[in-house]
Amino acid sequence: MRYFKLIIVALTLYTSAASAQWSIDSLSTPYNGLTVTQNGSKAIFANATKYELYDFTNNAWTTYNMAVPRSNVKAATANGKSYFGGGGFIGLYSYNFFNNVEIYNASGSTWTTAKLSTARIVGNAVAIGNKVMFAGGRQILNYSNRVDIFDVTTGVRTTHNLSRPRTNMAVAVVGTKIIFAGGETGNIPNGVYTSSNKVDIYDDATGIWSTALISVKREQIAVAVAGNKVLFAGGITPSGLYSNRIDIYDAAANTWSTKNMSQTKYGIATATAGDKIYLAGGTINNSGALSNRVEIYNATTNTLSYVTLSSPRMSMAVAQTAKRIMFAGGVVTWGNVGTDRIEVLDLATNVWSVEYLSRPRLNLASASYGNKAMFAGGAEVLSGYPQYTILSKRVDIWTDLQPRFLSHAASTPSNESSITVYPNPAIGNFINVELKQFEDDEVYIQITNMNGDILQNQTINNFSKSLTQIDIANINAGLYQVTAISKSKKVSSSFVVQH
Repeated sequence: MRYFKLIIVALTLYTSAASAQWSIDSLSTPYNGLTVTQNGSKAIFANATKYELYDFTNNAWTTYNMAVPRSNVKAATANGKSYFGGGGFIGLYSYNFFNNVEIYNASGSTWTTAKLSTARIVGNAVAIGNKVMFAGGRQILNYSNRVDIFDVTTGVRTTHNLSRPRTNMAVAVVGTKIIFAGGETGNIPNGVYTSSNKVDIYDDATGIWSTALISVKREQIAVAVAGNKVLFAGGITPSGLYSNRIDIYDAAANTWSTKNMSQTKYGIATATAGDKIYLAGGTINNSGALSNRVEIYNATTNTLSYVTLSSPRMSMAVAQTAKRIMFAGGVVTWGNVGTDRIEVLDLATNVWSVEYLSRPRLNLASASYGNKAMFAGGAEVLSGYPQYTILSKRVDIWTDLQPRFLSHAASTPSNESSITVYPNPAIGNFINVELKQFEDDEVYIQITNMNGDILQNQTINNFSKSLTQIDIANINAGLYQVTAISKSKKVSSSFVVQH
């Protein structure tokens, strides 16, 4: 594969705050609806002709040409390898589908290629353990039930068939299981498009597939995971109506239950922090009315509540640092006009505030790593008429500033054994960090690899409890170190990730 290197320097700071700052960067090509996957400290954005890779550790871009140009690729990353599979172009009178897979190996920054068993626009891609799966999808005249399963260690591909052909399924990884739920199905030649209630579950611990049903047939389902629970929220029913249903799967008990949101909607943005899942915005009816609500599900108490955003909108991009969740951009009118507004939740204080993108956009791609969050590309206006379409190559990067005491504490480390990490080895999406004899009000916790790169960080204000939970879902298998720093001490402990 041919490639060239492109380094882009941040242009300017356009706003700042006491605890964060913004900078502006740029993609090499304006694009709407980028596919993104993260590979350690690197975020890889795919458009129809290029892969644009951003390294959070050195703020540098590298651009690679696609071996086979195509749009609508799906992507997933496992054990340092990112797979980009399938794709195609759908025109008014022509269709072109691909079975190409392009694989980026972070070790050595090399690319190789493979093939899917069938050419298609893949329904969804997901990774678990040492496996990457491309499931379902659409072909020229039919929906697909095929699952292509790549072993990233051996490179061997195997296949499986879903219980029903469909595309655009909601997918989640919880513990050792992958759940594919709902989606679009029907009879393409006859123009019949409907929604599915089928669920296919793969258990990586046993290699066994099983099936279930969600309570309401629907597509465009929002999905999020907290602890052992997966939420499948909202979506569009076969009759074209919007749903307020939430199906909840408890992976530990292998049970299903339901709840109802305060509004019917789809186009929901999701985020998880600790035991809480946030379901933000969406379209609430066929007339194009938008939602300004964030439904909040507490996985510990199994309860729902909601708060109100500063403005209604749908299809926001989500990025999350250790300190905050950011719901950015999105659609503010039925005519697909973007907004520059960002709803920010401070996780330490539980207070919402508003920030702004440098340009209003919808269909943003997002990524985050450590103390940085990124929002890339999209469209300011997206219309069926080309003269009204304004695509963007703008990239907005938010950086959480470190606590004031951090550099001083790092120079006077404590040797006390007052930190415990469990489970160790970690096989799920979270670790618990238990601290003892910490008397300071503010504690900074960071996870680093063996090279010292910061992978996750979290500041705990008004510190009053000795136990905190950290999300490690985006950290690959390997050996890591967790460090807790306060004004008076610094302690560290090693742990192993095996998921």
